Amino acid sequence: MDGKSLPEALTAKPADTKDLFQIAFAMGNHVGVLPPFSLKNEMEADKLGLMFTGLAGYNPREALVFWERMSQLSKTARKPELLSAHLVEEARKEEMEKIMDDMVKNYYKPVTKSKE
Repeated sequence: MDGKSLPEALTAKPADTKDLFQIAFAMGNHVGVLPPFSLKNEMEADKLGLMFTGLAGYNPREALVFWERMSQLSKTARKPELLSAHLVEEARKEEMEKIMDDMVKNYYKPVTKSKE
């Protein structure tokens, strides 16, 4: 805007200035002011998912296989993790690996077929 004040910019190029403001507000709102979910929330959801998976009789370790496949499929450009409400696949896998032994030990109860 060549150092113009906001009122001058609005007068000179109202549509461009409005678009620029909306983009800046959206980025600031997403990153700093009102992020919908944080990466901490995302990891907590993953942890609960692993717990429920184990309690349902499924092996939580299969989540690592799933996220490996997701990582292979998403080799396209993506926004930086800082700007995302989701962990990138590699980071998600690393975080899951840290807690996996505990999840399997405490929550995984394989379902066995009954012999009737």
